[in-house]
Amino acid sequence: MFGLDPNKTGGEATVNVDLNFPLIDDLTTSQVQVNVLADIKNAVFPTPMNNQNLTQGELELSVNNSRLLLAGTAKIDEIPLELKWEESFTTQKGTDTQSKYMLKSRFETALLKNLWPDAHDYVDGKISLNGEIIRKQNGITDGKFDFDLSASELFFIPISTQKDKDIPATLSLTFNNN
Repeated sequence: MFGLDPNKTGGEATVNVDLNFPLIDDLTTSQVQVNVLADIKNAVFPTPMNNQNLTQGELELSVNNSRLLLAGTAKIDEIPLELKWEESFTTQKGTDTQSKYMLKSRFETALLKNLWPDAHDYVDGKISLNGEIIRKQNGITDGKFDFDLSASELFFIPISTQKDKDIPATLSLTFNNN
């Protein structure tokens, strides 16, 4: 479910499950109220990024009849992340959003060595990331990633120029699959 292979996930969880339903013979699923709260430690699961796993996850999970919410901290190849995943199980008036993924991070570019081996040829220093990916009910995915590169030195070798550290710089990447 949700594209996660249970054989490639791991961690420890303390889970509280509440089920509320009438004791009747003809019980329907709409009559069952579900509320799940979980505290997940040492979470591990695969990501679509260069075969890198999310590791060291310290996450809180909340699931009810209308949505799933997963939030907390983790790492991808030693890069620290704050993450949040919201999954809607119902259609809300005025929106067609089904899934929303949010990421925040601040890290040294040296940590990019496995995700982007040539990063040192272009950037050195600290990067702040703020990103959001939205998957709509029709399957269309939109996203935006904002990078604050002010604390990084940038190298543009093909045009023989560079940006020194502490000079403001940002990069925004937006994608729309309309």
